[in-house]
Amino acid sequence: MMTTRKSVLFLQLVLLVAASLPPASKQMEVSLKKWLADNQLLYTTPDAEDTAMDAGVVAASKAQVHVGVDPAGGTIADALAGVPDGGGGGEPKSYVLSLKPGQVFREKVVVGKGKPFVTLKSDPANPAVIVWNDTAATLGKDGEPLGHVRSATLTVEADNFVASGVVIKNDAPSGVEGGKTVALRVAGTKASFFKCTIEAGGQGAVYDDDGQHYFKECTINGGADAIFGFGRSWYDGCRVVSKKDPATVVSTTTAQTQRAPKYEGLDGTTNPAFLGFSFHNCTIEVGAGGGADDKVYLGRAWDDSSFVVFSNTMMAN
Repeated sequence: MMTTRKSVLFLQLVLLVAASLPPASKQMEVSLKKWLADNQLLYTTPDAEDTAMDAGVVAASKAQVHVGVDPAGGTIADALAGVPDGGGGGEPKSYVLSLKPGQVFREKVVVGKGKPFVTLKSDPANPAVIVWNDTAATLGKDGEPLGHVRSATLTVEADNFVASGVVIKNDAPSGVEGGKTVALRVAGTKASFFKCTIEAGGQGAVYDDDGQHYFKECTINGGADAIFGFGRSWYDGCRVVSKKDPATVVSTTTAQTQRAPKYEGLDGTTNPAFLGFSFHNCTIEVGAGGGADDKVYLGRAWDDSSFVVFSNTMMAN
């Protein structure tokens, strides 16, 4: 998306804040400013005068296929099986799977890479729940532990995915050995989540794996590493709840050198990565049972080129 005149003022304010930070190396300062500017371009809401949206998104939104999904008559996996890979040829179509409000879908769901423009929606006032209980230690069909990559209840590998008014949950008990419990793994790009609850009982909740994603007015409930991954995402008006003490609410996992993309900084220098998360108008807090002295650790960005930025965000200790 292109930037708007309104967003220019916001971006200038953000850069002023960045300029007021304690002195850092020239490279890191340049990289942070470039990263903020690029994110502003990615997530600005377009005005009428802008070149508004990707042509594929516009075309798919004009050709929607609506499918009702009720666990009494079928699964989400069944409905996804009816979505043709690659959109079935010709003009792209969006497939809107309406999950029956208040119902529990106990299944593991994968939106494969070949199924772009899929929406899972329910009623945020009475949401459908997608729930499973794998952990990183659970053995897969190959007899090997799933690891956190394959442990997610919902895995999104496709581009331009949307979830609205849905609960995504991993209800494996906390304290299990090797028990990283991912509720959502999102690895496609341009995925959006609106008024969703993403919850895991043990370590981890959102594996923000790759790509650029947008979370709006979501609740993310997890323990250590509640949000982690290689993503470059914007969390807007979200509530992040840490269940453990000590806990890492936000972290970016160590980026392997061969995976970390590069871009040119404003002064021609190269930054080895442009990964990280932005939190705007969010709240970050200790969950139920936490005491006044409980601590929430913010932004443990393990790769030294990742950024975690908080603006207008209320924080726990």
